[in-house]
Amino acid sequence: MPKSIHKKPRESFLNGRQDLFCSHYVKEFNGKQAAIAAGYTAKTAEVQASTLLRLPKVRIRIEELKRELSDKAAMSAENVIKELSLVAQTDIAEFMELDEDGNLRFKNFPNMKPGQSRCIKKIRQKKITRYAKDENGQPVRDDEVVIELELWDKLRALDLIGNYHSLWNQPVGVLDPRTAADSLTRIADVLEHQDGLLSGV
Repeated sequence: MPKSIHKKPRESFLNGRQDLFCSHYVKEFNGKQAAIAAGYTAKTAEVQASTLLRLPKVRIRIEELKRELSDKAAMSAENVIKELSLVAQTDIAEFMELDEDGNLRFKNFPNMKPGQSRCIKKIRQKKITRYAKDENGQPVRDDEVVIELELWDKLRALDLIGNYHSLWNQPVGVLDPRTAADSLTRIADVLEHQDGLLSGV
């Protein structure tokens, strides 16, 4: 005996305009504006929105879209923490290297670790020209290129990470050594965890 196939009743599906209404509704949660954006006339938009929001299939779709947006927001928060962790663990020495003559110079971008260049806030290059005289008294021009490197604020990144993980519980200006030590231990644990995540950045 063939198995019966259970199909959703036709009335449980949204038509194109209803689905569009749901998509616009979760952006601002304004029923009238969502109805207008979905193609209903401005004159009937408020009534149409009220009617649509009472339909179970519309409410279900709206909840689905809200969950999708929530998941995307959580992913964005994770990406922000990863970026902050990059900045928080920045070491200026990692941006420098020695040339063949033993002089310190700015490291080339291909030689940097993955994601390391995103810790740079600003790079400024300027040329300094000096004039002198050689042993014969002839003028000699000496050009020197100077590179100035500014990184994003490391302490600010640590502070934002601490706030995100609720590590700072002391009132401003009051420092309990035991609480401070506990907070530093916890933020070290957070950074160690993020360091593992950053290996794939």
